Amino acid sequence: METIYIQNVFMCKFNFIMTESEFNRAREELLENISELFLKYGLRSTSMDDICSHLKISKKTLYQYFSNKDDLVEQIMMHRRNNYRTQKDIEELGKKLAVLEANYSDNPAYLALMRQKFELRKCEVEHNETSE
Repeated sequence: METIYIQNVFMCKFNFIMTESEFNRAREELLENISELFLKYGLRSTSMDDICSHLKISKKTLYQYFSNKDDLVEQIMMHRRNNYRTQKDIEELGKKLAVLEANYSDNPAYLALMRQKFELRKCEVEHNETSE
């Protein structure tokens, strides 16, 4: 795969141009869908041809995102780990907020501030997940 980087724009070999964020968003969507296939049919039983057939994409498109099946599996594992961490981080933040709400119910101004901090932190965690 020959990819040329031009000012935050991906220009692929077959003259298809997309921004880095579009490329990453499409890759994340592929990872989600392929992960579901692996969970449903098994890693060894699912070939690159099966993936392309199921997702109705060409092999050329698939190989624009992943160099081979090993690369694909590695990226899926990292994607799933990051999603799990993000979910755990958000759950932990929610628990901390619940404790604060229980302990500071008599101080609505402080609780409002902590809720804002929670929302900001939640956005930060979600943003970090998408930029990795």
